[in-house]
Amino acid sequence: PGAPMRDIFRLSNHQEHGFNSVGPEWHNDGSFCREVFGYVVYHIIKAPEGEGDTRFAHLGAAYDLLTPAVQERLKKCASINSNSGAVHPLASPHPVSGRTSLYLHLGMTGAMLENPSADAPSCEATAGVAGVTLRESEDVKGVGEDVKGVGAGAAPGAAAASAGFGFGDGSTPAGLPTATPAGAEAHGIAPGVVAWRDAEMEAFFSAFSSLLDNPAVSHSHKWEEGDVVIIDNLAVAHKATPGAHTKAAGLRILHRTTVLSSRAFDPPPHLGMPHTLDTGEHTGVFGAGATWAEGYVGFRWGDWGDRGTPH
Repeated sequence: PGAPMRDIFRLSNHQEHGFNSVGPEWHNDGSFCREVFGYVVYHIIKAPEGEGDTRFAHLGAAYDLLTPAVQERLKKCASINSNSGAVHPLASPHPVSGRTSLYLHLGMTGAMLENPSADAPSCEATAGVAGVTLRESEDVKGVGEDVKGVGAGAAPGAAAASAGFGFGDGSTPAGLPTATPAGAEAHGIAPGVVAWRDAEMEAFFSAFSSLLDNPAVSHSHKWEEGDVVIIDNLAVAHKATPGAHTKAAGLRILHRTTVLSSRAFDPPPHLGMPHTLDTGEHTGVFGAGATWAEGYVGFRWGDWGDRGTPH
């Protein structure tokens, strides 16, 4: 309601002025699309007097904080959108800067896939994969490299272990459900691809959220009326703070405009995963125990009952 045109998504903490209670979890916009969104423009029409920040997190800096073993494991994983079935890599090179970055929607992910036996391809083999060209131009520098100075000096490796983000040692748990022969053949799933269970989803989603909450990689933006923020949607995740959804903070109206990416954001071919796998057709694809949440809201983790609706 109240949006000046159909291409502007209007958000508000008052239902008469826009959609409310959306975006409380870390996410990237457009995860339901195969191409996702390339850039997102936020324009605050009415800034609240009280709480109502939007938090932004640098996904390349977050990846750099992980131990090498965890980094390697995440490169072999992909998420499935619970609403559309679009499959996106969990850690992959940014299509312009080439910097390895994370990507996960914590509110609309219905399943997670992993191929523990996948061998990392050579640099030559990855050039151009899924439309990705590493370092497309020497003139393109600093793309997604700085969010209010966040991420510029994030220390790699051991920092994650000392911070206790809870990603484990990088090993794949034993006994994860594998694709059935019939399911693998029907959906183009390579042998060895496994699906996560509730336990893996719960632990990882909580750890991922804690990682992006780390002040070393995130910034909480206090809106001033008229502010415009433009983000690279494949380099920066975001979420609304709780105050963004309450009337007590004062009226908040935010306009969001998105730009569709020119490239499909698919898992790299060597992982042996399809670009789409409908969560409504999972019967028989993986064995018993695999997590498979279908619908607008994906896997519900942590204190989901205390949060708003993901978007």
